[in-house]
Amino acid sequence: MRKLFLLSIGLMVSSLAEIACSPARNQSPFLAQSGASPLPAPSSEPSPPPTRHSPIRSVDFENFTYHEIDSRQTFTLVNGRQPTENDPRSLVDIVYGDVTGDGNEEAMVVHSQSTRGTAIPFYVYIFTIEDNRARPIWSFYAGERGDGGLRQISAVNGELLIELYGRDRVVNGGTSVEEDNVGVCCPRFYTRSRYEWRNRRFRLKEKEEALPVQGGAGYLTEAQRSLQD
Repeated sequence: MRKLFLLSIGLMVSSLAEIACSPARNQSPFLAQSGASPLPAPSSEPSPPPTRHSPIRSVDFENFTYHEIDSRQTFTLVNGRQPTENDPRSLVDIVYGDVTGDGNEEAMVVHSQSTRGTAIPFYVYIFTIEDNRARPIWSFYAGERGDGGLRQISAVNGELLIELYGRDRVVNGGTSVEEDNVGVCCPRFYTRSRYEWRNRRFRLKEKEEALPVQGGAGYLTEAQRSLQD
């Protein structure tokens, strides 16, 4: 009897050892029932390199002297606003991106002007870095929201994309017609156009006409566009 008892104990210990070493039974009850696989080991692939430093981003455009468009006169912003003026200019947005196709970032600086009426005019200055200084390569008046006002500006594949409110609107050209608008605040259409940098100038490459406006009218900052994406 003692031998039989010891033999039974030995068989039980051997069975438990086989169960513990079995791969199928070493999983948790959830994995065994659901058929799921264990979580993979963390990836050893390197993280993507950080974005390289762009010299144009170090320029303080909020405290900067600009030239008046089509004029030799200048004005200065202090903390993003033109001081001591009845109709002051204000910095609205700075958009960075390569718009000349050379692989380096430019800065698209957007100003608006406070007026005592309903008009909200916009002005755009585009800068590049040359000899370690910000050099303007284009500036233009973008109109006001009821007649060619700026909707957005960005860099796309080394080119400059500009959207102006109104039908058939491009920089320094095109006119809106009365049926394009529902009051000065609410244009019904906008025009998207692309400009390429050739021979040290931006030249109109293509445009799309009469794209419908969805939602309210106004300038879309880069931060607002990122929230919509």
